[in-house]
Amino acid sequence: MLSFRISRDSAEWFIVGPWGRVLNANTEAGFQRCWRDLQNGHWGTNEKLMDYLRSEWIPCAKRWAHCYTNCVFHIGNTSTNRVESMHSSLKKWLATSTHKIDTLFLRFHTSVEGRVIELKKDLEASLSKVFALAYGPPYGNLNKEVSLWAIELMMEERGREIVRRCGCGLHETHGLPCKCKMDEYSVAGVELYPYHLHRF
Repeated sequence: MLSFRISRDSAEWFIVGPWGRVLNANTEAGFQRCWRDLQNGHWGTNEKLMDYLRSEWIPCAKRWAHCYTNCVFHIGNTSTNRVESMHSSLKKWLATSTHKIDTLFLRFHTSVEGRVIELKKDLEASLSKVFALAYGPPYGNLNKEVSLWAIELMMEERGREIVRRCGCGLHETHGLPCKCKMDEYSVAGVELYPYHLHRF
């Protein structure tokens, strides 16, 4: 942010405050309103920053703004960190290796397989735990069938207050029942089973 003549503290405040509101707006109208407020507010006077945002970020908002990504099935993967981490590992292996390319890729493949085994082990450990708060309706049938993370997400969603409409974000992004769907099931006396959730 130094090229925009902004101090570190101001930059952090900008990212968490005005820009954070643009990023996290729940609806397209909210996104447009927050972006308009940002341009008309204190930060709008920084022409360099505004030109940068207009040319580099706003044209591709559908890739990063919450109001757009909230409609895409992503299971919580909203950044490229995992891919970049693996890419970084590969680059390190390539830069330091004195082996032939076939040996190098065999070793890297083994490393990736090891990570897959580790992830499967973590998932199995999660499935084997019984979530005490999830005994009985509506989550009892999900214990040991889905991850604790998924149950926690549903519990958090169920406690959420709907202002105007649900938005069904959890269903769209994670394949889990959203607030309105869980309320429907509750009124009908239906308990949640694994088939109510996306298979992933």
